[in-house]
Amino acid sequence: MGALQKEEDDVNEGIQESLSASDLSGRQLRSRAHCRVKYTDGSKETRGDEPDDDQDSECSSDDRGNEVPSTTASTNVRKQTITAHARQWRKEDLPATLIDWDTAPPLFLQKHVTPTKCFERFFGDTVVEHIIRETIKIYANGKGGHSFKTDFVEVRAFFSIVLVCGYNSLPRRRMYWEQQDDCHNSAISKTMSRNRFELLMRYIHVADNNKLIAGDKFAKIKPLYNLLNERFVRFFPVQQHPSIDESRIPYYDKHSLKQCIRGKVIRIGCKQWVIATPLGHAPYLDLYQRASAAYDRKFGLGHSVAMGLVNQLPNGPHYHLYFDNFFTGLRLLKGLSDTGSAATGTVGSNRTEKCPTDLIGLKNAKRGSIHYRHDRHHGIVVCAWNDNSIVTLASNQDGVFPMAKESR
Repeated sequence: MGALQKEEDDVNEGIQESLSASDLSGRQLRSRAHCRVKYTDGSKETRGDEPDDDQDSECSSDDRGNEVPSTTASTNVRKQTITAHARQWRKEDLPATLIDWDTAPPLFLQKHVTPTKCFERFFGDTVVEHIIRETIKIYANGKGGHSFKTDFVEVRAFFSIVLVCGYNSLPRRRMYWEQQDDCHNSAISKTMSRNRFELLMRYIHVADNNKLIAGDKFAKIKPLYNLLNERFVRFFPVQQHPSIDESRIPYYDKHSLKQCIRGKVIRIGCKQWVIATPLGHAPYLDLYQRASAAYDRKFGLGHSVAMGLVNQLPNGPHYHLYFDNFFTGLRLLKGLSDTGSAATGTVGSNRTEKCPTDLIGLKNAKRGSIHYRHDRHHGIVVCAWNDNSIVTLASNQDGVFPMAKESR
């Protein structure tokens, strides 16, 4: 062991002289370290074999506290991942399959309802009662407003004014109660006085500040979001072809999750993940919280968000989901196949797991040309199509053929 200790000291001194932390990249500093120990006993051979470059070596300690190699070396995680998702690419189309869809419209759509009644299905008595409880009993009393009272009618009138202000906007809130013809709104002024509206605006609350969820940057509105999501799913007019994408919420005040993305219709605001249907209904909303969001780092953010939203849909129907290239991946399509859901989406060429589509040759081909491959093992087809640029799509349900021409 003396010879071994001397050899380790020499190596450590050489490493310290040649390298420092500033010479390594961030990825190298965060990567797993490999411990390679070679034991010698005089003229005897090495007792511990040096692990391969692609294999991790686990070390334990003996009775003296010295590190010794474990009898079971850890397996190569990277090689296991590749083996588990081995692809069998063939130049053939995905076999055509039909999805049974016999879901009847929900009962609340089988009879005529007014827009007000439809709105109250989502923003009903339970939601208003929650707001009154958080506003009066918790927030107003804690701020010294012991005499403050409100009821269902007044809270509904308050939110009616807020909705009107959303599409009939003025520079300042108080202008709705002014007498000038160009800004006065009689519907608002007759519903509630200006001072009463501002008092409600001061005390209105949807969460208990003493019971906020630690680490949740939207904790002050999360209870309301949960109540609404519960009703969005309950009154979901089930459709076979929902899509998953991001949505922007305009917001101009101070918040750590506010973003400015040029080129978007709503440049400044917060982002949320949403399931949307062709009818415009959103069965579930999930606020985006950047690094604080819990997701499976093995699969990435897009995969985790998509699977999480799909799990919120009502069980039973076989959905056919659509994504853009932020979400689509071959492992996502396989995971949805296991749950009985079909999916189609654009996919980045670097996420096709070495699918042998000739992108260079396709780029030089005439417009409308395609290259496609079918993974027999997982039932996934990847198709590269030459449009203005190369568009790559993947699906576990839709095949390449039949094809037809479509005018723009």
